[in-house]
Amino acid sequence: MNFRNIISKYVKQYDEGKIKSHDVVYVDQKTIPLENKKQIELPSPKQVKLRTTLTSGQILYLFKTLLEIKAIDPLMSKVDICRFISDSISSKDFENLSADNLAKKWSDINVNDIAYWYENHPEIAKLVIKDNPLKIKYNSKKNK
Repeated sequence: MNFRNIISKYVKQYDEGKIKSHDVVYVDQKTIPLENKKQIELPSPKQVKLRTTLTSGQILYLFKTLLEIKAIDPLMSKVDICRFISDSISSKDFENLSADNLAKKWSDINVNDIAYWYENHPEIAKLVIKDNPLKIKYNSKKNK
């Protein structure tokens, strides 16, 4: 049996009114018609978010900076990044971050959120030195 025969069977049933447009189940982005019209409940995967002690503004500024230094693909839009943050990360001030609110906040980040990263930068540099077991020397200037 080929694909055309399989799909034409369902198209015919749909055209005859035996399958309604809402009589479908979505499984891994595939649509499966329900022939017996019973509701099938599929378990939804639980979205586990990365819990942080950072505020939403601190998280947003981190990702904005990563985008600016091209550690994140520059073709990613701020909306895509905000949606990722919203879906994947919870902050100290919000369990569920709204992608729309993050996008609105993108251009107007609180100076205290920026200062947080500036003030904690020396700690990150100390960790880089500590986590360098081979004592490799880093050149702070980019090679041309």
